Parts: sequence; structure tokens; C-alpha cells
Amino acid sequence: MNYKSKLKKYAIGFVIYNPEKNFDERIEMILKNGYEIYLFDNSPENNHIRLNKKAYLNYFTSGKNVGLGIGLSTICSNSFYDGFEYMIFFDQDSFFSINTLEFIDKFIENKENNIINFSVILFNSKKYCAEERFVIDKKDLIISSGSFFNLNVCQKINWHNTNFFVDNVDYEFCLRSKKCKFLVGECSYAPEFDHVTGQADIEYKYFGKKKYLRVYSWSRIIDAM
Repeated sequence: MNYKSKLKKYAIGFVIYNPEKNFDERIEMILKNGYEIYLFDNSPENNHIRLNKKAYLNYFTSGKNVGLGIGLSTICSNSFYDGFEYMIFFDQDSFFSINTLEFIDKFIENKENNIINFSVILFNSKKYCAEERFVIDKKDLIISSGSFFNLNVCQKINWHNTNFFVDNVDYEFCLRSKKCKFLVGECSYAPEFDHVTGQADIEYKYFGKKKYLRVYSWSRIIDAM
């Protein structure tokens, strides 16, 4: 394995498509604090990231929009073969801070011996409190953004399914993980992680409960077909 300049035990991954300008600020924050980034660009012709590559930013593209399945498989496998044990994946419009990343650092220190049989653990702030808690709840299905991938397990189950464009990439990965006898989990105590504000989700109410659903454009639907 090539251990390059691995400053942290985990890498940070993105699969992007025409990101907003504030995405650059997140990149700067991550690199400034010594984390290495693996980024798959589905819109290389429409943004300047490929022209502004910096140290510890590992850039990949196929030259066109090939979706999330190929992107996730690419960045996870490349970070693994570069010597990383884990990768935390964020959507380009998820908000998080250095406090989120430092919490994950401490999580690894406290729970590493307990996560060897997990393929993925989802981090979010659903139950955040001032007291740090590294509780892992077992789940059947989780979403992609905030997913902390155990790359050794990902390699054993042959990474993400590249036949899925966007929808169901995360669910298929979870189902295949469980089929291969690995666990899926969630830790809901990470600070300052927001997956809702930057999303184009609309709030609906069903039987008194709130649900957030996203309306996709026809171009997005056609791209996925």
C-alpha cells in the first residue's frame, strides 16, 4: 500500500455536480485542518475545482455525469488503496464544521474496536447534546451523506454498485452489506452537521408526522434513466 501523506486515519469524500460557490469554503476548511479529500467531479466542464487542485485533494472525473454509484466506488476504492482505513462521505450541499470532523476523530479513538463488523455508520445531529456520546444504533437502511465507510469491509463486498445512477445507491449498499453479514449503524450525536438546510427538500405531513421529500427536475430523472 502507498501511505502517501496520510495525516488522518480517515479521508473525506465528495461526489459533486455543479456545486454552489460556498462548497469551495468547505474544501478550504477541510484541507486547512489536515484532512485529505477524494473528490469525484460529475461536471468538470462547469466548475473550476479541477483547475484549482491543491495538496491532499485527490481529483477524479470521467468527463461527464456518470452518477453517484461510480463516483462513490471510485473515491472509496482509491482512498483504500492509498492506505486509508475509513472514509466519511458528504453530499456537496451538506453543512458541517471542524467540530463535526473532530467528533469523528474522537469516535474512532473510542469505538474502533467495536466497528470492525460495520460496513458503514451514518453520522448526524439528530440527538446532539453537549455531552459527547459515541453510541451506535443498528439500522437496516441509511442515506449516503454523513456515511462513514469502513473501507476494509467495502473492499470485501466489492464497493458500491456502479449500475445505480443516484437513487437507491445507498439502500442497495446497505442491503448487500447485511446479505454479506456486515452491520449498518447510525451515530446521532455529531455536532453541527446539517443535511436538510442545503437540500431542496419539501416538508410534508403524514398522520401528524413530518417527512422531507425532494422534488427532482425532469432533466435529473431523464439523466438517471
